[in-house]
Amino acid sequence: MDSLQTIDQIYTIAVNDVKNIDSLSKKQAFMDRINAKYLALDSIRNQLQHQLADQKALAAAKAEASAETDAEKAVSTLEGLTAKSSADIVNLCITDAQDKVSKVTDATKQSEFNQRISVMQVALGRN
Repeated sequence: MDSLQTIDQIYTIAVNDVKNIDSLSKKQAFMDRINAKYLALDSIRNQLQHQLADQKALAAAKAEASAETDAEKAVSTLEGLTAKSSADIVNLCITDAQDKVSKVTDATKQSEFNQRISVMQVALGRN
């Protein structure tokens, strides 16, 4: 965004410099050119801001999908344990699953994962 702020600063400087021109026709001609360039740059700025917003939304969606995948793997691993699994392994898998589920932002999916963890905690005697 620094480049976009620089555009505004350059525009302000140019407008202030034009104010010092004595000839009204020259002043108007310069202002017309400055404004035309500024409008073109403003259009580019808007496009860039939209692209940036789209990229942020895409990154957030990818992060959420990754968090859900990680949570699913961790909970599935926990669900694969049996009562014969060592206490250390069970505790490690529970902690790992809870940690990964905490990174899921969709409340419904997070709740579903937590319910599955709870079921396994009971089944493995770790409630």
